[in-house]
Amino acid sequence: MATIYERKNLNGTSSWRVQIRRKGCPKFCLSFDSEKSARDWAYEHEPIFLKNSSLYTEHMAKISFLNNRVREIQRNDH
Repeated sequence: MATIYERKNLNGTSSWRVQIRRKGCPKFCLSFDSEKSARDWAYEHEPIFLKNSSLYTEHMAKISFLNNRVREIQRNDH
């Protein structure tokens, strides 16, 4: 099952992190701006991850990198 928890950012805002773990496989984490977005994403993607975690982890690592890069750019623009 996915774990969803709130994280406080250095600037005082919050983000929501989804973490999916499976024994023998690398864990996967992704952050969202809202709890609803995190829960919706986890509900949709967790079954896919559990079926084929190695391919999914590789694919999602790219998405995670892009997500982090977008957040970094947004922080620099404000």
